[in-house]
Amino acid sequence: MSLPDEFLGAWRRVGLIIDGVRRVDYSDVLWLQSSDWFADIRTHIQPGTGPSADDPHIEFAGELSFAGTTDLLDGELRWNHALDSRGHDAPPDQSPVWWQDKLLVESATFQWQGRVVPFVEEWGYLGRDGLHGVGRDGYIRVEAAGLAVEVSAGAGEFSAVKYQSRSGVWVETGRVIGSV
Repeated sequence: MSLPDEFLGAWRRVGLIIDGVRRVDYSDVLWLQSSDWFADIRTHIQPGTGPSADDPHIEFAGELSFAGTTDLLDGELRWNHALDSRGHDAPPDQSPVWWQDKLLVESATFQWQGRVVPFVEEWGYLGRDGLHGVGRDGYIRVEAAGLAVEVSAGAGEFSAVKYQSRSGVWVETGRVIGSV
């Protein structure tokens, strides 16, 4: 199923509300969406800083990445994770979305310490120049607006790399690695 054009391109999380409270974002969150593939990478803005372990915000402060395909179903986006730094046990990822001014707003809930916690992510659009996505078994790369995210997994290893185009050269600006 093809996504409407309004969802295609590069997006950055510009707002985060957890349990009704607007929070400082400790991660740079980039979501690139082509017509066939998506890639999402979340890297620390300043390593060593973040919420305390007893704060539900901790669920949004870690480094992780995932990639796959996206569907729009009755006003909800569903990200189908083909590759995920958390392994095969990643939680389902489907949320209602709507437009608020120029922001794409996503809301959902998560389980934390025995309770359901609501959250809202606000996404700012960065553009779609050079939009391109490619995927095959164990590999997905999406490019848009001078940014790229490349995700791969195989033989128990996971790697996601974030790039920015500088004078026509792709320069690495972040990475998430691990075992799956």
